[in-house]
Amino acid sequence: MSRSTHKLILLSVAGLLAGALAESAQAQIVVNGAGSSAGRQFAGGAPIAMCLNAPKPIHLRSGADDTSSSRHTWICNVTGGGLTNQPSVIRYSASESGDGYTKISTQAGFSKTAGYILDTTGCGAPVERTVSGITFDEYSNCTGNVQETVDFGASDVQASSFGQTGPTGNSFPDPQTGGLLAPDQVAVLPFSLFVNNGVRLQTPNGGLGNVLENLSRPQIEAIFRRNPQDWPDLGYVVTSNGTTADATKSGITLCLREAGSGSAAAFDQTMMLQSSVATVANNTANGTGGLVIYSPSSTGVVNCVRDNVNGIGYLNAESVVTNAHPIQVNGYSANYTAAEVVGNTSPIARKRDIACGRYDFWTTWVINRKTSYSPATKGQLIQAFIDAARTETNNVPSGSHWVALSEMNVSKSSDAGPIGFSGTFGVVPSNLECRP
Repeated sequence: MSRSTHKLILLSVAGLLAGALAESAQAQIVVNGAGSSAGRQFAGGAPIAMCLNAPKPIHLRSGADDTSSSRHTWICNVTGGGLTNQPSVIRYSASESGDGYTKISTQAGFSKTAGYILDTTGCGAPVERTVSGITFDEYSNCTGNVQETVDFGASDVQASSFGQTGPTGNSFPDPQTGGLLAPDQVAVLPFSLFVNNGVRLQTPNGGLGNVLENLSRPQIEAIFRRNPQDWPDLGYVVTSNGTTADATKSGITLCLREAGSGSAAAFDQTMMLQSSVATVANNTANGTGGLVIYSPSSTGVVNCVRDNVNGIGYLNAESVVTNAHPIQVNGYSANYTAAEVVGNTSPIARKRDIACGRYDFWTTWVINRKTSYSPATKGQLIQAFIDAARTETNNVPSGSHWVALSEMNVSKSSDAGPIGFSGTFGVVPSNLECRP
């Protein structure tokens, strides 16, 4: 019996997990996933699409919400992947997409473990939630972080998309994929640029106008290669108090990910078409009162954009950043609000710019697996996870932003593109939902 299974059974004896383990004589299966930080919310919510309602599922997470949680654990019974009513534990540990390859491949020199939540130690009191018809007990702010062997990896990008450097002196080697199955494409992962609400237009009389709402891709590319370095060069001012411009904070703070990040690789491949993100030392000055800040996880970028009134950074589109907002790229959005699509019954209404090939900043999230598992039921549980996330994308909480593969009217064989359009020759129109 593994240490993790033993701990969960002890919790069951104590009464905390009795419902999750009591009604089946089958041995419990435990699988550990690791990698993609941008996928932390999707991976943390995907078990909702595979867990059965009875016994009552349990969700443990490291933060107060899914945006701030890098570690998730689900305990529930699962049907799928060849399993029937199978007592299961599905864990995920988010760090960077490079780990989604190196932690499960035969590549030497890399750790094959990650930190996981094993039990309710340090968690707050449970709160009952119902999402997509599944009612579960959710424990938040769990402090557990025990190293366990990784069973499957997740990445925002294909292995060929890596090769970035940053900060100075930090690079990520070619993530060899020896000993792995071909990556399973799961769903389309949209990214957005988030800008602090302190970046504002200036009115003709010197007052403050609206927040920054849109940038062209060439402007974005210029910003991230550090030319310009100050918001006024693009016609914006920065306010620290919400009422007046603050010249001491007019510089652009770039909130970046480190080499090995799938978010960084996705940004490089889809947005930086003519140049590369400038590589400098961490906390390098950038303009007047601006900095270049690198973070090892998406949560770090959330904090960077939130805490810097002149900040801009890239994140998975469903992220929520206090005092900041996602912007459009070339006038198109990664996601429209429910209020903006009232009356539009298309299943892709909120995500239409991605599904129709108008918005470029997206990749396809992939799962990497070993060629065999012992016991084989581990592989079946991973398959159930893949199937649930792929076919039930819209029933995962972040699925209001992510796009099911079946909903896409465009595709690309590499993260950088080019994009190809789907349709049937001679049928006019093929994709009515893609009309402006």
